[in-house]
Amino acid sequence: MNRQHPFKVASIQYNPKLNRRNANIRELKSLVRQAAENGAKLIVTPEMSTTGYHYLDRSAISTYVDTIPGLTTDHFSEVAKEYGCYIVVGMAEEDLETGLYYNSSALVGPDGYIGKYRKIHQWVVENYWSCWGDIGCPVYETEIGNISMIICQDSTYLESARLAAVNGADILCFPTNSSSASISMLQHWSEMNGLYVVSANRTDKEEDFQMIGASAVWSPHGEKLAEAPVSRAEDGTDDYILYSEIDPSQYDNPGKDRLLQRRMDSYKDLMLFLGPWDYTKNTQSRHVKAAAIQYEPEVGNKEANLKKVKQLIEKKVDEGVHLIVLPELSLIGPVKTRKNRISMSTQKQMTVQL
Repeated sequence: MNRQHPFKVASIQYNPKLNRRNANIRELKSLVRQAAENGAKLIVTPEMSTTGYHYLDRSAISTYVDTIPGLTTDHFSEVAKEYGCYIVVGMAEEDLETGLYYNSSALVGPDGYIGKYRKIHQWVVENYWSCWGDIGCPVYETEIGNISMIICQDSTYLESARLAAVNGADILCFPTNSSSASISMLQHWSEMNGLYVVSANRTDKEEDFQMIGASAVWSPHGEKLAEAPVSRAEDGTDDYILYSEIDPSQYDNPGKDRLLQRRMDSYKDLMLFLGPWDYTKNTQSRHVKAAAIQYEPEVGNKEANLKKVKQLIEKKVDEGVHLIVLPELSLIGPVKTRKNRISMSTQKQMTVQL
């Protein structure tokens, strides 16, 4: 394949059944083959696409884990070899040397198994059976570009996609089981890191957790190139194959240029902070009333602006607002030497309910 020519990619929106690995592999393989027959050179499947997602402990999933490479990668390698394409499969992995389990994704291509990724940032359910990923965020060089993978919860941490970018990725494959949170971040990560992002999600409800579909492909400029239907139906929707196109000429882009301007010496404190994440710690709903205040300051008149800001804040406090956000340079106004002047609407205020 000429790496300079645009090529077709596909996201497989497939809903696996719990505890049905062999049946899931057969059905998923059929969908992947269909995408390959339609010319897709890169095909991405959802997270845990061969087993389903919710398992309470190691014993519950022990029958369905697989090695990488192994039975699962052998099945999809057949399709990859036959059609000359690349396939990302979300699956549960067993490491035979350690006996540990991982939520992983495997990449296969025309010559067979290429490499894998182990999910770094886990959702609470996976901690019952899966270990944290321990191989970083590898990037695999292929004929169609440098491919990397992250999974679902990883997207809620900016570091995951950034790791792929600084390791030289062109394409970020994103298997997920998302109710919307993880997929909501993908536009940002594509543009900020100069990456194509190919996301594959589910649509069904499993163990009271609703996946919404909306598999998508994003360009390195943050443009949505394609998106599958969104679903909130409890019984899910039919399987769906989303197609789009990747243009290798866009692998060099402003997002990648910005990576060279990072100030790594300023980020050291990021390595020093570690906090727990437990979404069950507080399940009490809270009503927060917030206000974003827009107004036109008097340039250079700090005292007048401060007086005006205090009046606006006091008014909103009297209205029961809990959180107030002011514009940039609220007290001094726009700085004339700035390239981009700040545009503010005169005496306009907007209140939003959260």
